Amino acid sequence: MIGRLIFGLDDVEQDSESLEIEFEPYKMYVLSNDTKTDGAAAILYPGLLEKLASNMQSNIFILPSSEHETLLTKDTGEISARDWQSVVIQANQQLFSQDILSDEVYCYDYQEHMLKMVTDPEQTKELRAQLQQMCCCVDATGANTQEYEEEDYGEEQ
Repeated sequence: MIGRLIFGLDDVEQDSESLEIEFEPYKMYVLSNDTKTDGAAAILYPGLLEKLASNMQSNIFILPSSEHETLLTKDTGEISARDWQSVVIQANQQLFSQDILSDEVYCYDYQEHMLKMVTDPEQTKELRAQLQQMCCCVDATGANTQEYEEEDYGEEQ
């Protein structure tokens, strides 16, 4: 299941009661801004992640999905950052390179009030190569329709 969280900066600046959302453990939430353009930057709204994590009483995995939105999910301890990273990389393979933010997974630590990268860029390269070998996109004729090459992304962002 996927829920949608749309915030304007003014929404976040109001008191935290306006952000009371009942989070389900295995649900993903799409975070964007009220214009849905360049909405991934909403994770940087002052106090937003802290308020959401406080509401969840949990750490939050942050999965960059495009420059327009970010996926959030409660860290239940059952799905690792590496597993979520596979999801991010596979989703990024479907995007135009200019819309991709990162293949890394981030976590907002509820107790430390800190945003951290929780995947390793070196291991990301290995995982990207493994996934490339496992699933190559082909059309109905069997022709390769998409190459997932490092130069499409440049260095890790």
